[in-house]
Amino acid sequence: MAFHAKPRVLIVDDDIEYLEVVKRYLAEDYIAYTAQGGRAALDFLLQQKVDLILLDVEMPILDGFHTLESIRKMESGIDVPVIFVTGRHDRFTVFHSVQQGVDGYIVKPFEKDALLKKIEEVLHVSDEPVSKETILTVDDDMVFLKMLKLQLQKYYNVIAINSPKLALEYLNKHKPSMILLDYQMPMYNGASLLGMIRKNSATRNIPVVILSGTLDKEALVECLEHQPQKILEKNFSQDELLETIQKILETPLR
Repeated sequence: MAFHAKPRVLIVDDDIEYLEVVKRYLAEDYIAYTAQGGRAALDFLLQQKVDLILLDVEMPILDGFHTLESIRKMESGIDVPVIFVTGRHDRFTVFHSVQQGVDGYIVKPFEKDALLKKIEEVLHVSDEPVSKETILTVDDDMVFLKMLKLQLQKYYNVIAINSPKLALEYLNKHKPSMILLDYQMPMYNGASLLGMIRKNSATRNIPVVILSGTLDKEALVECLEHQPQKILEKNFSQDELLETIQKILETPLR
């Protein structure tokens, strides 16, 4: 992610005093916006794009988990980095955060330096790819999407989308270098979505790799009908995935 000025950070919490404190923490290095609650955050994101969201988990009416679900359904929020902020660090909260595919996690109360360090870590990862190639990953499993992003982000710009509908909306406006597409998803399976991609003149030539935990004969036939570049079982290693992408794109990893 390239920043043309100071990175823009949206702070979301139901506590007004907390919002002002964190805004002061960020004032020197970031452009900080505040939203009091999940609904206000969603309204803000309809009007303004940001580079990072600090999202409180425990909020009334619309908590952090449900707010993030709504953010990921918005074009401006599909792949924006999110750091969950919470006063709880129990096992359930941590596990649920990972399931949601957040990019970082920090527990209240925290010192200014700890928060700045966490933000820098997340934004540095987002700025890290040395290749201009963009890989679109589509899977309804947020944990698996997060794992893919961790495996690929050193080499590629990774866009992670957890629904076929949002993937089609993204493809209406963007052309990634490659698509990694899960076979088993609700509403549309990978083969159906690949069929739609192939019927669209703007996307039909984008290389697609099908990822599947089930490779029975029927699934293979259905996938091969739409000519994916490769089908990989989901027990693949990082090296196998990187080698597959490199061969298809014919670009060496640096």
